[in-house]
Amino acid sequence: MTLANYDPQRSEQQRVIHSSSATVHMMQIGFEHGLLTDDNTDFHFAVDDIVTESTLDASGRWSITLDVAAMCYKVWAAACAEITSWVLCYEPVSHPSSPATIYLPDPEMVKAQVALVEARHNRVARMINEGSIEAAVSRVAETISGYRQYARMPGADVMRAGRDLAELATLMAKPARRNAEAVDALQALLEVYGAFTPQDADRLDYHISFAEARHNLMARFIDGGRVEHALDMLTDTIAGYRQYARMPGADVMRAGRDLAELATLMAKPARRNAEAVDALQALLEVYGAFTPQDADRLDYHISFAEARHNLIARLIDEGRTEEAASLVAETIAGYKEYAYLAGADGMRASRNLAELASLMARAGRSTAAEAAQEASEAMHNDFD
Repeated sequence: MTLANYDPQRSEQQRVIHSSSATVHMMQIGFEHGLLTDDNTDFHFAVDDIVTESTLDASGRWSITLDVAAMCYKVWAAACAEITSWVLCYEPVSHPSSPATIYLPDPEMVKAQVALVEARHNRVARMINEGSIEAAVSRVAETISGYRQYARMPGADVMRAGRDLAELATLMAKPARRNAEAVDALQALLEVYGAFTPQDADRLDYHISFAEARHNLMARFIDGGRVEHALDMLTDTIAGYRQYARMPGADVMRAGRDLAELATLMAKPARRNAEAVDALQALLEVYGAFTPQDADRLDYHISFAEARHNLIARLIDEGRTEEAASLVAETIAGYKEYAYLAGADGMRASRNLAELASLMARAGRSTAAEAAQEASEAMHNDFD
C-alpha cells in the first residue's frame, strides 16, 4: 500500500497502525524420494508472527514484516502467505482550500479504529490464556491509547469504549494478576467517561458504570498498597451511587449491593472504619427511599436489616456505641419483618439476631443484647 499525498516531513504521516492476519495457502509438496523422508513433522509451513512495527519508505510505500517457519526435509515445497490488514493512517487532502477547514473522520475510519483496538485487546486476552503474560502486558499501553483515541473521535460509541476498558481492567487484575495495568485501564475509563455526556437512553448505564469504575479503581489502589489514593475517591464514589439510585428506572438493589461491597472494602483490606460507616449510611439512605418490586422483596428486607446490623458493628468499632445502640430496635424489627415473609430464610434471621446479641453484650449493652437474644430464640422455635 502507498499513502496518498505522502510527505516525509509531516510527522502525522510517519505512524501507521495496523491489525494484520496471515493465511497460508496454495501449498505444494513434492514427491518423497525415500521412505519416511518427510514424516515426523507437525507442519510444513506456518506464519509464526507478524511484527507490530511497520515501515514506510521515502515514497510512502507501507510494508510489514512476518516471520515464517518451514519444516520440509529432502522434498520440494512451495506456499503463499496472504496478509489481510486493517490500517489506520493519515492521508491529507490533495488541495486544502483553507487552513481553517476541519476534516471530520470518515465513519468508516471510526469503525476501523475500534476494530483495530479491539483486535489488540483480543490478542492480549489470547496471550494471557496461552500463558504469555509479559508479551500481553507489553501491548496494554498501546491498547489503552487506542481506546482513548477512539473515544475522542466524533461518532464514537463511548459507552462501548468504556465497557471494553472495564473488561481490560478485569483481564489485567484477575487472570494476569497485573494490578498496575488494571489501574491504568480504569483511569483511562474514568477519563473517557468524564469527558462524555450520554444520550438519555444511555444515562442509567453511564451513571452506574461510572460509579462502579471508581469503585473498582479504589479496590485496585488498595490491592496495590495505595490506600490514600483510594480514600480520595470515596466521596465521589458514594455520591455516584446515590445519584444513580435516585434516577427513574435505576436498579436500586444493584446500587445497594455495590455500597455494601464498598463498606466491606473499607472495613477489611483498607482498615478504614469511618469510611465504611459512610458507605453503610448511604446504603440505608438509598434503601430507605425505595419500594421494591415483589420479586426483590425478600432480598431487599434481609439486605436492609443486615446493612443496619453491619453499621451497628462499625459504629461500635469507632467508639460510637450510643449511635449503635439507637439502631438495635429497628434492626430487630427488620429481621422479624423479613423472617415471616413467604419464602424467607427464618434460620438466617435467627442466626443474625444471635450474632447481634453477642455484639451488644461485648459492647456492654445488656438490655439490647437480651432483646436480640429473645427475638433469636423465638424465631428459632418458630422455624426449627
